[in-house]
Amino acid sequence: MKNKYFILIISLFLILYSLNVFAKPEKTVVAVFDFDILTNSIAISEGTQLAEEFIGHLANCDNFSIVERNKVYKIIKEQGFQTSGYVDVKSAVKIGNLLGAKQVFMGSVIEDANYIKLIVKLVNAQTGEIINTDIAKSNSKNDLSKMIKEIATDYKTGNLRGEILISDRPNPYLAAGMSFALPGSGQFYMGENTKGAIYALIAAAGLTSLIIGMTNKDDLTTNIGSGIMIGIGIWAPIDILFFERDK
Repeated sequence: MKNKYFILIISLFLILYSLNVFAKPEKTVVAVFDFDILTNSIAISEGTQLAEEFIGHLANCDNFSIVERNKVYKIIKEQGFQTSGYVDVKSAVKIGNLLGAKQVFMGSVIEDANYIKLIVKLVNAQTGEIINTDIAKSNSKNDLSKMIKEIATDYKTGNLRGEILISDRPNPYLAAGMSFALPGSGQFYMGENTKGAIYALIAAAGLTSLIIGMTNKDDLTTNIGSGIMIGIGIWAPIDILFFERDK
């Protein structure tokens, strides 16, 4: 008889344990607001697109249940906030509570001399406390989609890296200055070795022509050499600023 009770207790324990192990954890209700664009090099409308991409990457996430975007915009409109989907922390807390969200995602894009930075914060919708912050940075604004994907992956997995370097391309403005002083050098700095070699050869040919012309007092050869030097000296930095910068 005792053995039967013992087996029954063990069976009940195993059943309860399996239910606890295999039960899906409760998802945290979150709202995502439009990202704030704080640089003139990126259109303000990109803030909405980035928020949509972020939500897309968080789809089917086991950690979060995301409030529908139309509900977020509806509350923003009803509460008389700005028409943009971006709000400050104080407003986010108020809106988050009205939406029944426990946490809210807030993002911003900034730019300094070296990088475009995408910052995404997870904020407690009851207290306004910042729970987590993840940052991705790159030399190119064309990497924004990669940046948002990496940050979303961090939040999705719960493994936040703090700061993610997407691309560390050389500074195009420095490269342009280098090519203005010495045609081709900026292209080498940017990793465009073929162009660098071509521009350097053209500059060398121009300099050789200039020296020969001045030595022989040949105005035509001197003018040709000067024209080549001036032309390549102007074109080489333009090539970097207009064709290489956003690659």
